[in-house]
Amino acid sequence: MSEALLSIRDVHYTHRLSGGVSVPALRGVSLELQPGEIVGIVGESGCGKSTLARAVMGLLAPQKGEICYNGINVHHPQNMAEKRCLQQQRQMIFQNAALSLDPHFSVEEIICEPLRLAQLAPQQGSYREEAAYWLQQVGLDALFLSRRPQQLSGGQAQRVAIARALAARPRLLVADEPIAALDVSLQAQIVNLLRRLQREQGFGMLFIAHDLAMVRHLCHRVAVIYQGRLVEIAPTAELFRAPRHGYTKALLSAMPLPDPRQEKQRQPQYYEQPVSDGGVWHQASPQHYWLAEDGEVGE
Repeated sequence: MSEALLSIRDVHYTHRLSGGVSVPALRGVSLELQPGEIVGIVGESGCGKSTLARAVMGLLAPQKGEICYNGINVHHPQNMAEKRCLQQQRQMIFQNAALSLDPHFSVEEIICEPLRLAQLAPQQGSYREEAAYWLQQVGLDALFLSRRPQQLSGGQAQRVAIARALAARPRLLVADEPIAALDVSLQAQIVNLLRRLQREQGFGMLFIAHDLAMVRHLCHRVAVIYQGRLVEIAPTAELFRAPRHGYTKALLSAMPLPDPRQEKQRQPQYYEQPVSDGGVWHQASPQHYWLAEDGEVGE
């Protein structure tokens, strides 16, 4: 296996709130992403998915552990000289695209901003031609170049955000719930768009989402996070076919079924056990690992 594009090792992060309150967000998360691989990150709201995404992008620094991109520790002070290169090669799609787009910029300026910041020459000849090229890649006409974010629909804003992220031709794309604010038809379009562009461009991707059906459609592997801890990771097909951790089973049991008769008979499972800092990792297959809490027996 080649060297990991992204390596997350024993990362801990605690949110410090007013009044001296501390809320653990990540508790010893370790994960690797190979070049060209799509790994889905799933779990309930507040489990630490977005915190992990921001740590990977260098938007917050973990209190413990390290995050390495292409062998470079992105949070080490000695690597700050490579910050521009790191910014170019790692791009992020935020959950709320409309809020992530500068309302004072045109679509052309938004898409080309990463190129200007990284001092990259446009491959299409000019910045305007480059922006038009990426608009075409995400299914929008060049007529959108002069528009402002407030003139875009939700789906159009999300496509512009994707174009901006890919314009610098990154090797790593972090997509933090990029379809959460869209209706069902647009969700499918955006996921299919990401799938096509990933195949064409070959970048690796962390795909964070609540929609397990979309994760199943897009991702090569799936990592399950519960209360800040990684509790299971496996190839997508195997995870959906044979989940091992109780929380993973509960998540999958909540998926709606397309057949109304089966949906009526579906019985969701519940998992409310507090996760500890202990536990033992078990291997179910060469790439399938799950965390057994203290007292549990590996299957």
